[in-house]
Amino acid sequence: MMIARERKHAEIDKAMQQLIEKQKLEKQEKDMQKEADEILSQVRKKLTEANKSIQVINSMKKLRKLRTDRLERQGVLSMYESQGHSSTNKLMFEAKLSNMRDLLNKQLDIYKAEEAALKVHLETEQEETREKEREKTRLRRIERQKQERKKEENCLFGSQKEPVPGDPIYPFRQYFDAANHSIDSLLAIRREWDSFLTSADIGSRIPDTWVIPEQPSSELWGSALKT
Repeated sequence: MMIARERKHAEIDKAMQQLIEKQKLEKQEKDMQKEADEILSQVRKKLTEANKSIQVINSMKKLRKLRTDRLERQGVLSMYESQGHSSTNKLMFEAKLSNMRDLLNKQLDIYKAEEAALKVHLETEQEETREKEREKTRLRRIERQKQERKKEENCLFGSQKEPVPGDPIYPFRQYFDAANHSIDSLLAIRREWDSFLTSADIGSRIPDTWVIPEQPSSELWGSALKT
């Protein structure tokens, strides 16, 4: 019962840790996006202002054309030209608008290039941050696996302290330690283990993981276990 409870607690702790890591990654993504928006806000503001200025120039050109068309329909424009006035003012106006538009378009291209460069730089930094966090998560996962494996080994083999002659466990440790020095001993021990893992009609096989002890079959047996 104690072992089953510990397993359940371990599963809950693992699920909680995964949830915490997921929430941490989501918060990190939001923070990085917020930081990127703040950095890009200035250049985006420049882009917006440049586009507005271009729209103003286009609107001025349309407004002048509307007024020119109205004056032409009223006959005022032809009378003005008949008095010897040239269209110099019109040409100067259009030239100034064209120069301003060209200047703004060039500045707009600079701002767009600046925005693109900032995006690449931010994406590179963000990917490096994600990679570092993935590495930290991987190392934490490995450490948790080591701890879980250590618990399993303690459950299976008890304390890893080497027994000394006179210790009741000393003969058993000598027996199993022989598998580290002799293939015949290893095979003999494996054969004995496997005989308890599968029924005779199935045959012997190596288990996928450590075989964790079952729950005590009685309270008397459970009272003899060390937790």
